[in-house]
Amino acid sequence: MLPINFNPTTQAQLIIGPEEQNIIYTKALLNNIFCKNNSCKTCIVCKQIEENKYSKIIWLKPEKQYTLDDIEIIFNKISFTLDDDEKFFIILEKADFLGINCSNKLLKSIEEPKKGYYFFLLAQRENLILPTIKSRCTITTLYSDNKKNSFDEFHIFFINIKNSNPEIFLKTLEKINPNEQDSLENLDFIFNYWIQENKTALLENNIQKYKFSSLIIKVLSKALEQPPMPGSSKIFWKNLYITLKTKL
Repeated sequence: MLPINFNPTTQAQLIIGPEEQNIIYTKALLNNIFCKNNSCKTCIVCKQIEENKYSKIIWLKPEKQYTLDDIEIIFNKISFTLDDDEKFFIILEKADFLGINCSNKLLKSIEEPKKGYYFFLLAQRENLILPTIKSRCTITTLYSDNKKNSFDEFHIFFINIKNSNPEIFLKTLEKINPNEQDSLENLDFIFNYWIQENKTALLENNIQKYKFSSLIIKVLSKALEQPPMPGSSKIFWKNLYITLKTKL
């Protein structure tokens, strides 16, 4: 994991990585800031941070997509002026579930945060963060290069689906062993790839390529509507792979 450093001049941070790693990193950062015993993890402050109950922190986590009601607590809090040396942290777990409405609502507060207020946005899929939000944040990436390379290897099976080898696909699937959040990220990447291919085919007036990519997009769209549940990612990808191979 990256060194745990806090820059008090940066009031908005976007932390990109696996869900559990994002949480561990953020809580370690908060421990460093608030614990007077060198992040002891045993004092009342460290315990309250671990349980998301510390008075200087609002920690939000949506059940599904964020709603405007979910983030209203933020605006109620930041309406108060803090003391000169006071710090307050607003943590938005699963920030890639903010959506356009909530992102736009938060934009001004993140762009021009009041003195002493800090925003940490935790996300697994950077591409789902609104560009206007992302441009206002310092970005920390916790994904390892090895994992990224494994995903790149996995994407090839769905980019070159016609010529891919099912046996090698199954071995690769076992190796990367994606969870449901990994699966969403990979599915987004593959879907966006074929959207671009579809647009290119249309501009080039390549009818065969357009029909081929349109068929893949149709299958991927259905998969996006029914993403894998916890513990079912391998079955999800096997079924998706079989469906594409069968239709093509």
